[in-house]
Formats: sequence, C-alpha cells, structure tokens
Amino acid sequence: MKKQYDVAITIGVFDMYHEGHHDLFRVMQELADHVYAIVHDDHSTFKNKGKFTVQGLTLRELNVRRANDFKVVTRMTYSADPAHDFAAAMRDIRYRHGSKAKVVYVRGDDWTAFPGRSVIEKMVDRVFFKPYYKGASSTKRRAEM
Repeated sequence: MKKQYDVAITIGVFDMYHEGHHDLFRVMQELADHVYAIVHDDHSTFKNKGKFTVQGLTLRELNVRRANDFKVVTRMTYSADPAHDFAAAMRDIRYRHGSKAKVVYVRGDDWTAFPGRSVIEKMVDRVFFKPYYKGASSTKRRAEM
C-alpha cells in the first residue's frame, strides 16, 4: 500500500528510550516509506532543556537504531536550534529520494513551539504532531531514579 509520504523525519533526545519514543516511530513508519531521526547531542539538550541526559549520545543513537531497524540516524551538534542540522539532513534526503519527495516532520504534541519550527516548516510538506503518549516520559523516569 502506498504511504502518504516518501520520508518522515524527526528530531529528539531519545534519552532512556521508552514506549512513547517507540510509538512516535511507529506513527512515522505508518506515514512514510523511509524514516529518519536526528538525535540531539548532550550540549544541545542542555541548551534546550537545562539538564543533561542520563544516557550518552552514542547509546541513545544505538537505542533508536535497534528499536526501529534504522539505517539512518544523524546527530545534532552544539546548537539548540536544529535548523542547520535539519537543513543538512534535508539535503541528504533530497539527494537520496529526489527533489520531489514528499516529506513530513513528525514530533510529539508536548512541545509545539519547538526551536527552528519556522525554518523546518518551510523545508517539509507538513509538520505532524503526534498526540502525547500518556505515561511514558524520560523526565518522569529520571525523577523515579
């Protein structure tokens, strides 16, 4: 069955990978033939959230790859604003899938005023907000530790 988009892409921290993250990628796989993830490094996470991750960047990338059988995961570096890294990922997507590929940016609806939104909206066909997955939160897990 033909999917609505050629590519779905997201950006996240994915600390302590949990059911909510898995649900996000499940939705992305339902929407598009190809799924990409950009993982925030520790510096950009601290700039955005004011806290460090529990898991290191390499482990977080590995968890995303393992859980979703991804071939493409890239890291976001040093900037709290993802526009530069997103533009680089989009250049790669356009090279791999063609300039006419339909691209959807998917993220949870818990942060609709995300950094770089105005720039990202111009580079994709749609920004899709997935409803928040109740009960699954890295922040909640951190508090329980």
